[in-house]
Amino acid sequence: MPGAVAWGGMISGLLYIGATLTLLVAVGKNDISVLQGIVQAVSHMAGRVGVAWIVTPFALMLSISIAGIGSAWMGGSARIPFVAGLDSYMPSWLGRVHPKYRTPHAALIVQAVVSLILIVINFYASGGVQEAFQTMLRWRWFCNWCRSCMSLRRC
Repeated sequence: MPGAVAWGGMISGLLYIGATLTLLVAVGKNDISVLQGIVQAVSHMAGRVGVAWIVTPFALMLSISIAGIGSAWMGGSARIPFVAGLDSYMPSWLGRVHPKYRTPHAALIVQAVVSLILIVINFYASGGVQEAFQTMLRWRWFCNWCRSCMSLRRC
């Protein structure tokens, strides 16, 4: 198994480097938008080749992919409070499982509420992408404080 992990990491790294180089070849580094780099490159190259119609299906598939990634991150992040609730490191109600669907509904709801609060704070506190990122970095102290409080509870 460790060999497969190493190979997977190497292949992922090579694919990332290859995709980045392809993006830079398609659109120059000064012309790439931070938010639309991939779609911009596909649009530029599709226009050169004469298949501009492919941009809309590509953007749709990219949107579905991003929604799936977001769903996986939300579901995966909610499992941590769920297990912590089972092990009594956090309130036990976080370890409850829905009787019909067998999902950690309490942990998922808490994760959704916390994420919503952080998203709303980011939208109101920032004026752009860089400002939103800086706001999230300022919240790092709060996350560290919560983690230390959970660690102290175990002692």
